[in-house]
Amino acid sequence: MADSKKVINLDEDDGSTFTFSLVVKADKWDDVITILKDTLGVTQKLNSSNRDINGLFLVSCWFKAEEITKDFYKKIERSDSISIHSDGKSSSLYPQILKEVQAIEERLRWLLLHVSDTIENYLELVNAKTGVVTTKSLDPITANLTLEKTIDLLGFDQSWNDRPITATDVARIAANSSNFAEFKKSFTEKTTPKTIWDSITELVLDTPVAWHVIEPKLGKVKVIRNKCAHFHTVTDDDLSQIKKLRTDIIKALKTTKRASAGKKDYEAFNLEFMKSLNDIINTKVAWVSTLAQLSAETQKSLSLLSGISESIKPITTNYKGILDSINIAPISPLSGLIDHNVLLRLQQLDLNAKKDEDAGDKK
Repeated sequence: MADSKKVINLDEDDGSTFTFSLVVKADKWDDVITILKDTLGVTQKLNSSNRDINGLFLVSCWFKAEEITKDFYKKIERSDSISIHSDGKSSSLYPQILKEVQAIEERLRWLLLHVSDTIENYLELVNAKTGVVTTKSLDPITANLTLEKTIDLLGFDQSWNDRPITATDVARIAANSSNFAEFKKSFTEKTTPKTIWDSITELVLDTPVAWHVIEPKLGKVKVIRNKCAHFHTVTDDDLSQIKKLRTDIIKALKTTKRASAGKKDYEAFNLEFMKSLNDIINTKVAWVSTLAQLSAETQKSLSLLSGISESIKPITTNYKGILDSINIAPISPLSGLIDHNVLLRLQQLDLNAKKDEDAGDKK
C-alpha cells in the first residue's frame, strides 16, 4: 500500500499545476492506485486516508498543465472507473469563458432594449414568454432575463399567427383603415409570422442577419456557458470556441442605426426645442414692446386729453355764464297764434334790450 505524507490542497493551483478531485470506483485502496496509474499515469503519492463510500473513493491529485490535454479528458470519459468531481484547470477557465459570454449577453439585452419601443405590447409579450415580472422593475428586460430566456424571447413570434384573433383586433385595424385595401394590408402584416429577432434585424442591425443563422451560434454559447455556471468540465477548446463565437456574433450584431438615429433624433429635438424657445422669447419680447408702445401712446393720449380739457375749461365756464344770463320772458298763451319766426325775433330783441341795460349800468 502506498503511503503519503503530503496532501494536495485545491488552493495550491498556480497555473503550472492543477488539482483534480477524482471519483474512483474500486474494491480497495490498492486498486485505486493501480487504476489511476494505468489510466492517467499517476505516480504521485496519494492520501491513503480516503475511505470507501459504497465502492467509490474520492481522491485528490495534481497534474501539470501540459498533461491536461484533450486526450487526458478523453481517457477519463472512456473510463468506467474514473470520473471528475472537481477540476482545477476548468476552474481557471471559468472566469475567462464567462467574460466572453458576458459580452454576448449584454449585446443581446442591448438589442432587446432598442427594439422595445417598436413592438406592440412588448412587455406583455416578454412576460408571457419568459415569466419575468415587469411591473416591479425599472428595467425588467436586462435585469431579469437569463441567456436561455433571452434566446427564447428573440425567437418568439410576435404576430397574431399563433394566437386567437378577437373582434377587438379586427375592429382596431378597421378603425385605422380608410378602405378595404388598407385593411387587407394591415391584417396580412399582423398575421404574418414575425419574430422579435426579425424586428431587430430590420430596425436595428446595420446588416440583416437571419434568425436561423444566429440561433445555432447562440445555442453553442448557451452550452458552454451552462458548463461554467454548473461547474462542469471545460477545456481550452471551449475557451477558443467561445472567443470565436463572441467575435462572430458581436461582428454580426454591429449596429449604428438606432444609436446614431437616437443621437440625430436628440440633436433634431434639441434644435427644434431651442428654435421653439427662441420663438417664445421673441414673441414675449414683441408683446412687451407692443405693451410698452401702447402704454406710451396711452400716456400721450391722456396728456392730449388733459390739454384739451384745460383748453375748453374757460369756454365751458363762459358758456355756463351765458346760459345763466339768458332770461326768456314767459310766452303768453297767445304765442301759439303768432308765427314761430316772429316769436324768435321778439325773444332776440328782448335779449338785446337786457344786454343794453346791463351795459348802461356798468357805465
